[in-house]
Amino acid sequence: ENYCNVTGLESGTTYKFKVAALVKSGSSYKVQTISSKLSVKTDKEDLLEAPKNIKATTAETSIKLSWDEVELADAYRVYKYNSSTGKYESYKSISGTSCTVKNLSSGTKYKFKIVALVKNGSKYKEQTYSGAVSVSTKASAMRTTPGKFETPDFGAKSSTVLKNCGIANYTLSSTSTSSQKIYAGDVLFAGYKSRLMLMFSSKDQLQGYSLAIPMSYSDYSTILSLCKESWGSDYTLDYSSDYDLEYKWFFRNSGILVTYDSDYKTAKLIAVSTKY
Repeated sequence: ENYCNVTGLESGTTYKFKVAALVKSGSSYKVQTISSKLSVKTDKEDLLEAPKNIKATTAETSIKLSWDEVELADAYRVYKYNSSTGKYESYKSISGTSCTVKNLSSGTKYKFKIVALVKNGSKYKEQTYSGAVSVSTKASAMRTTPGKFETPDFGAKSSTVLKNCGIANYTLSSTSTSSQKIYAGDVLFAGYKSRLMLMFSSKDQLQGYSLAIPMSYSDYSTILSLCKESWGSDYTLDYSSDYDLEYKWFFRNSGILVTYDSDYKTAKLIAVSTKY
């Protein structure tokens, strides 16, 4: 035969070939004169067009992206820009034409790209990428003055807790593991301006909180009576080097510690969940 089909090549790529005649000599073949080099470029693959008409609906901690359907696309993939690495990283692959990106910071700009996918066997092949889309989340509707402290529910999302528990002028920080977020701000507890700290897991679920309350011992006794009414008489009382008094309540998935420090005339209410 005087032809050969070369398969398994990449589209839009240049390949170089040479051809030589062979003469059989016994059980082997002897190479004759080799042809000159031939450069051939494979045809560029026809990719589906990029998603168009990309729209964004923003909230404080999320952005919903939507776009027009790409004909013949089997799915789509959303890429989110990582400022630390300077690269776009895959966020989520979906079958529809909308995607909500969650767990974002309020008042922050984010960049995205979207690409259509075509199923090829058990895998999906990316088509043409859209241009970068820059969108900012809404600024937080932060309280300017403390509200009355409302006991938050363990497992609740940060947006719900920050809105409902009365916290004002809060700050956000991450722990050394960078998987836990901590919010701190002011609230009113029994008429006292107190400092509240909220701890959320990497899944944005409330794990625990602590409340530092400046008050005298007589005030503390009053607050303690309210705590006993709320959580019952099944508590333990301890004295420690850190606090004068420690009242402890333990439940199935959480524990509550109420302390008093006479040096700083501060009461502290600590509640921690182990379920999340």
